[in-house]
Amino acid sequence: MRKPLKKIIKNLWKNRNRISTVALSLVLTVFSAFYFPNPAYALTWSQSNTDGFGDVSNSVVYSLATYGGNLYAGVYNAGGTEVWEYDGASWAQVNTDGFGDAGNVEVSSLAAYGGNLYAGVYNAGGAEVWEYDGASWSQVNSD
Repeated sequence: MRKPLKKIIKNLWKNRNRISTVALSLVLTVFSAFYFPNPAYALTWSQSNTDGFGDVSNSVVYSLATYGGNLYAGVYNAGGTEVWEYDGASWAQVNTDGFGDAGNVEVSSLAAYGGNLYAGVYNAGGAEVWEYDGASWSQVNSD
C-alpha cells in the first residue's frame, strides 16, 4: 500500500467515530478506483443471451440456478413462463410455454435438489412446483 493511502486510511480510522460507515466506505471505494491502476472490480460484464431470449414477452429473469453443470433461467412471460438452459455456449428453452398452461406466467424460483431441478411457478389460480430430471418436466404438487 502506498504511503499517502496509508496515511489517509490511518486518519479515517482514527476518526471513525465521527464518520459514518457508509461515508467511510464511499470515500475508500472512490479513492481506490482512482488510486489503483487495475482494480479487480473494473472488469466488464457481457450479455450472454439475446434480449428476452428472442421473445419480447420474456420481460424479467426471476430466477437462476445451476443444475447438471448448466445454468437455468426462469422468466416472466404473460403468455406462459419459460425456462432456459445455458451450456456455456448457447441458450435453449427446455419447457413448453407455461408448462402447458398460459396461466403459469412466472418461474419465481429454481433450485437443484436430490438430482433434479425444481421450478416454483406463479399462477393466479394456485402456485405450482415442477420437477425436471434433465429430460422432461412433471408437476409434483396439485393445483
